[in-house]
Amino acid sequence: MGSFTGLNKSELACIVQKEGESGGGYTEMLLVFAYNHAGEVYLLYAEDFYQKVLLETVYEDPEERWDERVYMDSKEKIKPDFEAIRISIADQPDLVYVYKAGFDEMKKYVQLPLSDLQNSE
Repeated sequence: MGSFTGLNKSELACIVQKEGESGGGYTEMLLVFAYNHAGEVYLLYAEDFYQKVLLETVYEDPEERWDERVYMDSKEKIKPDFEAIRISIADQPDLVYVYKAGFDEMKKYVQLPLSDLQNSE
């Protein structure tokens, strides 16, 4: 739960498992539900993952193990405008999803400095 769109409402991000076709494996899906300005709930974001993932929110909390600052295609970590979503995947950099109000969408950021992202292209 978090206020991902800055409307100060309890919005929901969750991971659900989907069984694979023909009995083979499964995928996990990130679903983010938000409120629009009329107060109605809608699906803001969905993404499939083909391995186990862990979900956390990113917000300012001294007890939380993660800093509220994140890489957003930047050299330095910066604080998102709203609470964000963090996905951890084994042996990969974390992913952080931040709401972009002008586009009404979640933007995905790989948690590496910009120089590392540019060198990997």
